[in-house]
Amino acid sequence: MGVVVHEARKIYHTWGRFVRALDGLNLDAETGQVTLIVGTNGSGKSTLLRAISGSLRLDSGDVLIDGSYRPSIGRKEVGMLQQVPVANLCPSFTIEEMIRLYLDGHSVDSWKGARTAFQDHGMAVNSRIREMSGGQQQLIALELVLARLPSILLLDEPTASLDPGHSERILARVAKAASEGVTVLLVSHNLEHGLSICDKVVLMHEGRVVNSWAGSIARSLTARDLKQCLVECAASSLEG
Repeated sequence: MGVVVHEARKIYHTWGRFVRALDGLNLDAETGQVTLIVGTNGSGKSTLLRAISGSLRLDSGDVLIDGSYRPSIGRKEVGMLQQVPVANLCPSFTIEEMIRLYLDGHSVDSWKGARTAFQDHGMAVNSRIREMSGGQQQLIALELVLARLPSILLLDEPTASLDPGHSERILARVAKAASEGVTVLLVSHNLEHGLSICDKVVLMHEGRVVNSWAGSIARSLTARDLKQCLVECAASSLEG
């Protein structure tokens, strides 16, 4: 179960040349686990998340979610959080208005759960988004995504530029979601953050998964180990 990506390919034509953003990529992420995705610049990490979310159509290959193929349009079981909070929020809205927007058509219990989550974070639902700090906005965005009860959570640099306190709160909330059965795929350049909550590490380079570690091996990795792997990948490209 979870997410399986099989032979994913996506080619872009830019500046007079073809770029293989995904080049026959294979990946699996287990239910209730956090899979950390790291890679060299331009390795296809964000493209992969967009393909899983359904917002990007692959040229070829398949994405299976919880054991079944899902069409690109309308993958409601997938929630995605962008690096910049305002990509998920309307700054002029209050938290209550964002709850109404996100949970339109959802159950009353979902609405109550969202309000309770914000109260637990010490946030008044009549607060305006634009009056909150960047860390608070990212936490709001995360809670709104989780309020829809996705089975898959995609995170693209969720703690970038956040202060340590809010980074810890974001990571703790993500870990809690995974413990409740959500399949999490996390892209992060902050290796320490990712390693602190992950169950599996996937290394990408030039549109492919070139290495992966799981279980106790993944938990024994250090940021220094991964940085060395990234340096070696970059060097291999220069040699080629």
